[in-house]
Amino acid sequence: MKKIFQSFAGMAIIVFLAVAGMLGGCEDVNDLFDQHTLDSLTSYYNTPTYAYTLTSGDYGKISTLALDAAKNATDSTAAINIAAHKYFSETELPDTVASLLLNTISTYKYADNGASLLLTYNYYEEYDTVKIATANKYTLVTADYDAMGTASGQPGQYDNFSSSISPTFYIPIWLKITYPYAKSGDVKLIRYQYYSGSATAEQKLVFVYDGSTWASFTTITAQVAKYKYANGGWNFVDTDIIVGLNANTGLSSNLGDFVAVSVSGAEVWAWNTYGYMKITGYVSGVYYTNEDWLVSPAMDLSERGDSTFLTFDHTGRYFGNDFLVGIKKSVSVWVSTSNFDGVTINPDNWTELSIPDTNFPSGTNWNFVTVKINLKEYAGKSGVRIALKYVSSAEDAYAGTWEVKNFYVYEKQ
Repeated sequence: MKKIFQSFAGMAIIVFLAVAGMLGGCEDVNDLFDQHTLDSLTSYYNTPTYAYTLTSGDYGKISTLALDAAKNATDSTAAINIAAHKYFSETELPDTVASLLLNTISTYKYADNGASLLLTYNYYEEYDTVKIATANKYTLVTADYDAMGTASGQPGQYDNFSSSISPTFYIPIWLKITYPYAKSGDVKLIRYQYYSGSATAEQKLVFVYDGSTWASFTTITAQVAKYKYANGGWNFVDTDIIVGLNANTGLSSNLGDFVAVSVSGAEVWAWNTYGYMKITGYVSGVYYTNEDWLVSPAMDLSERGDSTFLTFDHTGRYFGNDFLVGIKKSVSVWVSTSNFDGVTINPDNWTELSIPDTNFPSGTNWNFVTVKINLKEYAGKSGVRIALKYVSSAEDAYAGTWEVKNFYVYEKQ
């Protein structure tokens, strides 16, 4: 398709020049082309989307380029760490420095304006262990190693782990047995002895319970950053628009930039130490009437496309015998592009977003279910807010419990 558009654009230029020649004589043809004309012609071109994954050597190249561009000691240290670790982190982000590399690669350095590039890179995110309560930090003792097996090749043989005795295999099983009443979102920091071949030293891992299994918190993951080509170079586009209500990764815990608005009733949204927002209208055996909103900060989606999504995890119980009918009557998601003073909810300014039936919990347990909603109708708009609404009724005797976490608005790559 691009070749067809290029030919069409080329023919348009030729015809335009011919007509200009007949009408303008010796007039400078450059005067006949204003920027609007050139922009309209280039609109016929397809703008490609590239994909590139950083190699091991690329981190060294980025480090060198970043050192040259460093403005202070902090920048220099971050640049050196990129080469040493071969990953990015919260202190060494890929936003600006990776674009330095893209601008040197021949395949991409002369891209068309508006072209996009999806860059896959290694990212290290250390769990914020300060947020873990002391009661959830534990050091394994001899009895614990023995409980994992005392035979050859098992932890209890020498009371340690090693390259052939994996802590990420044995500890999750031990946690499942030791904490049979764990809830989804529970976190444990486990200290243990690790034999490296010459000596034994203490190491630690963070484990998170998802409702069925314990898993070690993964510190290095492959992530994707988006870049757009403009003004002769690649520019970073942050695809993470909002990350909130999330205690597990430390990205945003507690209420953060969200605003809780109580329209009626004394019960309100509250942060639970297990890592989620919670609200219920049922207190000490009594049903109460409530209407409560949890409103996100304003988001600028003016540069976003149809692949912009909202996701969050939620669970709930006690919404009546017909659980699905009850929870759909009580909980909902809304969107607005109108001004919001942080205090008053004007229903006329909000539009309800549909939650698929399959995105509701079962109501028989506290397992979290993920909601995913496409926000393409709001792409290109600014001042976009998302709100979670909860209602309960004393008169109708319904007041379920709703728990929400991991609120995430992003542009899918």
